[in-house]
Amino acid sequence: MIRLNRRSLIFILGLMLGCTSTILAQERASNKFISEKQCAGDTVTRCLIVDSAKSPASIGSFTCSLFWQNSNLKYLDYSLIDTTSIIMINDQQAQNGGLKITFVDPHGVTDARRIVELRFLKLNAQNLTNTFSIDLTAMAAARTFENLLYDSSSSLSLGE
Repeated sequence: MIRLNRRSLIFILGLMLGCTSTILAQERASNKFISEKQCAGDTVTRCLIVDSAKSPASIGSFTCSLFWQNSNLKYLDYSLIDTTSIIMINDQQAQNGGLKITFVDPHGVTDARRIVELRFLKLNAQNLTNTFSIDLTAMAAARTFENLLYDSSSSLSLGE
């Protein structure tokens, strides 16, 4: 059972009500390293990484959509790596190649942090280059709720 204090609840409600910007900032989200070739039937594992090490503000929340080519990969499941934050994953569109992910940490992320591990089944022998894309729709600073969507020193990426 997750216990939320009043500040955390207000933070989450703010995200749900759209208090942060919903303009896409895809240039700040990347799948920068995905280039290896794997065989059909292999399990492909990717970690979602949030990084604010170069930013003066710590990341308190973000919302993103992760997309992949479902002709190459079949979504299997996820496991949480970061158990100190609140992470919500909507996988209702996973069969169509998409997940929606919301992350909240009232204390903020001040470094690079792996938050969730995603597992996929490789369906063919095609290379995985450019298989994934991330649309970042909201990002806010912890404590101040400052809009970080345009802060180029904060990022979201998909890594191993």
